[in-house]
Amino acid sequence: MPDQLTETIILRIDIDGNLLYADPAFRRLHIRAGGSDGGKVAIPSIANIAMLTHKLNMPLSRMINVADQDFDIELWIDSHIEDGVAVLSILGWTEKHIVEANEPEGVSIDNNAYQDDIFFLCNESNIITYFQSDEKYVALFGDFIGSNFFDIVSADKAIINSIREIFAQHKTVDHNIVSIKALEGVYELSAIPRRDDQENFLGYECYISPYKHEFVSNELNENSESNTIYQGLISAQLAPAIRQPLGRIIANADTIGSKLHGPIRENYANYAHDIANAARHLIEIVDDLSDLEALDKPGFAIAKDDIELGDIATRLAGLMALKASDKNIKVTIDAMDDLVNAVGEFRRVLQIGLNLLANAVRYSPENTEITISYGATDDTAYLSIRDQGPGISTDMHHKVFEKFERLGRTGDGGSGLGLYISHRLARAMGGDLVLESEAGKGACFILYLPK
Repeated sequence: MPDQLTETIILRIDIDGNLLYADPAFRRLHIRAGGSDGGKVAIPSIANIAMLTHKLNMPLSRMINVADQDFDIELWIDSHIEDGVAVLSILGWTEKHIVEANEPEGVSIDNNAYQDDIFFLCNESNIITYFQSDEKYVALFGDFIGSNFFDIVSADKAIINSIREIFAQHKTVDHNIVSIKALEGVYELSAIPRRDDQENFLGYECYISPYKHEFVSNELNENSESNTIYQGLISAQLAPAIRQPLGRIIANADTIGSKLHGPIRENYANYAHDIANAARHLIEIVDDLSDLEALDKPGFAIAKDDIELGDIATRLAGLMALKASDKNIKVTIDAMDDLVNAVGEFRRVLQIGLNLLANAVRYSPENTEITISYGATDDTAYLSIRDQGPGISTDMHHKVFEKFERLGRTGDGGSGLGLYISHRLARAMGGDLVLESEAGKGACFILYLPK
């Protein structure tokens, strides 16, 4: 296998994704990945470039990462259509040694620290390079080798944004609730940064296991509409088409901004961060529109999980701690009761709380405090988020939960849908979302749920 190319490697791929011809170096890589002569291209990122070239019928240039045994391979590819066939020219081929799961450079994996069903490694560009798991997951994750981490992991937008920010800063991700592409159910994800002896960042060790909590129902109602993605125009067609390129923009911009591949001027790093943040904002809008589409579907329903609000509060504080620290905002938890059980859909309650807390961080001045409280009355449980921001005058309270309402704010990154969606979700769970606020005295949003 060439470490550096002396001549161009040529591939020819038909519109159905079959590898019609490949120079020997790539053919060997294709065979090791499970492919066969004349069969489907076995490397997803290569297949995607060929598919896109056929679809757009125009020349493309891409840099991709491919995992191969002990190496990550960085490929630079040009493509074009010739006689109805996608011709891919590999102009650059750079191999980087990867760290084996049982012996990463500068990192010792404590298999007792996390008792998980799936373990995998990501490189510094968030590309999955290695995995080990129970036999039932082998075929699935074999297809994910070479994929970007954020292409296989999904969650509510605030959780994904939080994980992206933590990855960009090379910090630890601890027990986040996510979904995994092609797997049913909800999973718990933890990720630990890998470093060599010189403290150079190498990527992440990722641990995944089915989410288990004594207060969350273990039964998934597979027939419930709340557990089925509403396949409307946005959810089924636009959202996937938009999220994938935006995800790559974010990953590449974060990599540039964090100066992983060498020093750059500070204003260029800031530009990269601005690009990543703008792409995140676009993803948030897509997610909001998808939620709005599902809410407006006739017969929209919510699952009834047994949840514990102290657990929710702790997760909220942990997820937003990094973003709050950027403004020196302290997030505290004030528990009125030791244990507060409620009924609602776990992921939706977390979604509402993250929206409220993100708004509180966005509109609060620096060096202030946000308080998360929870408690219960005779028949109602509640979770409240109080900030020390500018507050909302009482004559504007009726507008806060209206669709696309932003109270005259511009340029703050909001879509005007978050509170409307949260209000609708709260009522769908048999509860409510209310506002207590006066101008100049901060705002307090309270989520009520059945006890």
